[in-house]
Amino acid sequence: MVRDRQARIPRIRQQIEQITRLFADYVIVIVENDSKDGTRRELIRWAQDKKVAGRVHVIGCGNKVNDDRPCNLSLARTAPNHRRINQFIFNLFPLKL
Repeated sequence: MVRDRQARIPRIRQQIEQITRLFADYVIVIVENDSKDGTRRELIRWAQDKKVAGRVHVIGCGNKVNDDRPCNLSLARTAPNHRRINQFIFNLFPLKL
C-alpha cells in the first residue's frame, strides 16, 4: 500500500524492476490510497509502460485496475493486515491452475 510517495516512485520502480529480472514471470500489485501528490498518476504511468506489459497493476477503489481516477479507501493508517490484502488480491486476480 502506498500513499503520497510520488517523488519516490522512480527509485521504487528501479529497485522492483531490478529484482524482477531474476524471475521468468511475475506480477506486481500496488494498492494506492488517496494520494494527494500525483502518486496514483505515476503508478498508472508505470503500469501502462510497454516494458512491463500488463505485469504491474494498481488497485484501490472497487474492482477497477489501473484506473487513474482519485481513490479514497477511507482506510486509517494501520499495520498491514496480510489476510485482508491477500483476499483482496486473489479476488481480483484468481489463480489459474
